[in-house]
Amino acid sequence: PIGIGFTRNDMANWTELIARNLFALGVDRNDVIQVSLNFGSMSGPFGFNAGAEHIGASVIPMSAGRFMEQVKVMRDFKTTVLISNPTFALQVARSMDEMDIDPHSLVMKLGVFGAEPLGEGMRSEIESRLHIQAFDTWGLTEVFGPGMAWECPEKKGLHLAEDHFIAEVIDPKTGEVLPPGSEGELVITTISKEAFPLIRFRTGDITRIDESSCPCGRTHSRI
Repeated sequence: PIGIGFTRNDMANWTELIARNLFALGVDRNDVIQVSLNFGSMSGPFGFNAGAEHIGASVIPMSAGRFMEQVKVMRDFKTTVLISNPTFALQVARSMDEMDIDPHSLVMKLGVFGAEPLGEGMRSEIESRLHIQAFDTWGLTEVFGPGMAWECPEKKGLHLAEDHFIAEVIDPKTGEVLPPGSEGELVITTISKEAFPLIRFRTGDITRIDESSCPCGRTHSRI
């Protein structure tokens, strides 16, 4: 467990970042968002809840587990967006099979997945079994949680919120800052965080920074 703090401004900024994350994927006030992450043991669901409400969407804070109940809620309340980790989404798909519920009979259109890596193989399986579009979101528990960077519909990397974070890539062995486009360890400095600000925090994540323009039109670099 990691203890983190939030000021009022931190919560406002996190809410806006999650709202950006969702809005970039086409989520709006007409959507019904099912947040299936553990409230209490994870910071992420609180941010998703706040961000979804910020754009006017309806929110169902289901927490995790109880897979058959999750499916019933998706059906009865016409969930359009699932927020969970990728493993959870696959378990939901298995529960649908057990309940003899065809995913085509639901109105779910996309999922936003964090807390675990979303590999391309897992993405493909989620999309084919649930008949939704699957998108990745990234963040650090030590800062906010999810919503620091997110995929757009192009799925060509995760756009980093560069108005809130400075990113560097370093050689994980020497600590040397590497030139743009190099693969190495991601280092983050927070610009706006008031409680628990971080300066050149080593994330342990291996990535590269892509500063080229994205077909979606967004100009923030991608990781």
